[in-house]
Amino acid sequence: MECDILMVQMRLPFDWGAMSDALKRASEARTLAIKNTPAERRSHYGQHLTPPEVARLAVSLFSNTDTPPRCLDLGAGTGMLSVALAHRYNYQISHIDAIELDKKLAQVLTDELNSCGMSCDVLICDALDRKSVV
Repeated sequence: MECDILMVQMRLPFDWGAMSDALKRASEARTLAIKNTPAERRSHYGQHLTPPEVARLAVSLFSNTDTPPRCLDLGAGTGMLSVALAHRYNYQISHIDAIELDKKLAQVLTDELNSCGMSCDVLICDALDRKSVV
């Protein structure tokens, strides 16, 4: 119950209004990924696939900026956090670097970021394994 109260208090400073079409698409892609990916595979990769409400809350905590921010999304999954960040800054993100280990999710991620018109590089590797990062 304390978390619910905390979340309400944290939402107040930033008014999101209605969910954008891009966030709706990203949410649908997330739902499909969960539905189409066996639990064992999600567990193997440690996938949690951030819900849109959590992504929106997380990026609402970012400061306003005069210049377009650049984003590094580790374990990007379907791109929910990156899309929420893009929405937060009115799609004025200079570039998104995303890392995802699961090749299937990396394709969904790439499609989502491209549908938003975001400049991005998606690396398929383990961000925690220095040998696998090029």
